[in-house]
Amino acid sequence: MSGTGASAERGVLVRAASTTDDALVARLRVRFLADVRDLQGDDVSTAVRDATAEYVTRSHASGALRSWLAEDDGEPVGLVSLIATEVPPTPSDARPFDGYVINLWVSPDRRSQGVGRMLLDTVVAHGRTHGFRRINLLATEAGHPLYASAGFATNPDVVELHLPR
Repeated sequence: MSGTGASAERGVLVRAASTTDDALVARLRVRFLADVRDLQGDDVSTAVRDATAEYVTRSHASGALRSWLAEDDGEPVGLVSLIATEVPPTPSDARPFDGYVINLWVSPDRRSQGVGRMLLDTVVAHGRTHGFRRINLLATEAGHPLYASAGFATNPDVVELHLPR
């Protein structure tokens, strides 16, 4: 499956989001944020909703963000989005991109039915096809088994600094 194509399984179609899908992608990203933070949708501020919509529109237009939608009979049941970052070559790997999955979300009534696997497989295929060195993400506890089964591993060498606001 190509990173821009579609796949169908169990009535679900995974397709690349286009700029006409920006509002839907932003709305599903907010649902993802609410789910992983155990919030009600109304608990996500208007400012965050607006900033998310602006980010999705700007980043899709520039090509820095790619998103795929999982749909069942035209209804969205899942989303995955990937940030592509250009990276310099190293002596061991000259491939030009790293990827960061900012969300992999499946509608609660469609979880454990293969939708998340289809979305993850789509992102990994895109990375392989387009010269990505690696794809990383922050995993929820519930997501760890899916990512591990696809070959993702925890990296103990990553360190980070959270800067205060």
